[in-house]
Amino acid sequence: MSLQYGDSIELSDGTHSILVEKVVSKGERVKISDGTDSTNFDALLLESLTWYPDRSVLAALLEASDQIAADPTDPSGGTPVSDANMLTVANEYSRITISKVQDGEHEALRLLSPTQESDITLGVKTLQTLAAVENTFVFSEWFLRPFGPEDEDEVIDPM
Repeated sequence: MSLQYGDSIELSDGTHSILVEKVVSKGERVKISDGTDSTNFDALLLESLTWYPDRSVLAALLEASDQIAADPTDPSGGTPVSDANMLTVANEYSRITISKVQDGEHEALRLLSPTQESDITLGVKTLQTLAAVENTFVFSEWFLRPFGPEDEDEVIDPM
């Protein structure tokens, strides 16, 4: 099966640009690219980003606190950009809607999980950090709690 590229969203902070493209090959994914690095995320990985609206959790996981702390975007902010594409990425476990928003003077990306009723807004600096992730297995730590962060203190036996 060949890669099929769908709609895309472009963001810029005046210095750096990010391209977010929907990719279909054995499932739907989003490719986040900064022109040098790129990483693909499926719907469940994207949803997991919405579980932790405090970006410090992401910064600690990726050991990139300086880059993410430098992101001026409000994690819960932004006004939708009306003429921008909206992307939907789904699989059997999750569905995420991705849209471009304007947060003050900054372009950003809003990830919305309608089923979990959670969302997060990520600016260019955070998206650059995500594009540089070499192995998305790093996010598997978050899936030790199958219902997201609300069961931090619970031990759940799936059987």
